[in-house]
Amino acid sequence: MSGRSFRANTGREGLLQFFRALTLITLTACQARPIDLNTAPKIPASISIATLSIQQNGAQSSTAASLLTQLPTDTPDESAVITNVATPTIKCPRTLLFYGDSRLGALGVSFVDNIKKLLAPCYNLINASYWAHTAQWGLANLQDKVVSRNPDDVALWWGANDFDGCNGTINPTTNMPDRVEFIARLSAYVSAMKSQIETLSGLGMSVYLFDEPRVNGGLLPWAIVDNNGKITGYDHNHLCSWNWVSDAVALAQKQLVADESAQGQKVTLVDVWQLYMDDGTLTGMYSTDVVHPGVVGREKIAELFISMYSRNHQP
Repeated sequence: MSGRSFRANTGREGLLQFFRALTLITLTACQARPIDLNTAPKIPASISIATLSIQQNGAQSSTAASLLTQLPTDTPDESAVITNVATPTIKCPRTLLFYGDSRLGALGVSFVDNIKKLLAPCYNLINASYWAHTAQWGLANLQDKVVSRNPDDVALWWGANDFDGCNGTINPTTNMPDRVEFIARLSAYVSAMKSQIETLSGLGMSVYLFDEPRVNGGLLPWAIVDNNGKITGYDHNHLCSWNWVSDAVALAQKQLVADESAQGQKVTLVDVWQLYMDDGTLTGMYSTDVVHPGVVGREKIAELFISMYSRNHQP
């Protein structure tokens, strides 16, 4: 079977019922219409019913547990120097700001640097990457970090930390999804992203939303958290299944973009989820921490973004 096609397993109807209930609750709370499952992305056969077993009364998550593995705290890379080849199909000058978590600039490298090489020198690119922060933090700081810079276009990539990894979304006793906790977190995430999109679009800015790709291998380690809620390490002998989270979040992100576009907001999906479903097994798609893009992943994300950006800015 081709890596570009995915066949649902015998439990697909059960999975659709799960996503129908989840997205109805989440998106209704955010005043968005429910997902049309006939047009929603197909659920890969690798997701099993066992993976999606639901705990109705799961334990609450620990605080401050990040999805990301241990990385040095990165400071925002806000360089505006652009070099290399021009893309003649896009008008400029324009200011393009990338706003999100550490996937924009972890370990001192970023796919934004690849994008710079594909744009003309008249572009002003700003990479505002904030390690271990969430969409709600992004919304609270939107005026200071984004609006005050008056960009023409804004690319948003939040979601790596909004679900708090295994500690925030998985029942520690059963190692199965905590339905109540996950829906609450997804609702808060969608609400924060909806507000960011509508604020920026209302100011005349074009918005690009990166959706959530799967993690490499599908597993994350549980965080070791002290009594103050601080992560002190990761237990690599205690893992949880995570791709069901990535798939559910990507599904909600796709519907959010569709709903906001239908309401006249200037927002475009950058489908990183599909990119990684197609090419995620290629060497270099992930860095060694299984979450951040690797050297090949950064190149492909940059190419994907430019392809979407060019469609919206034809001369």
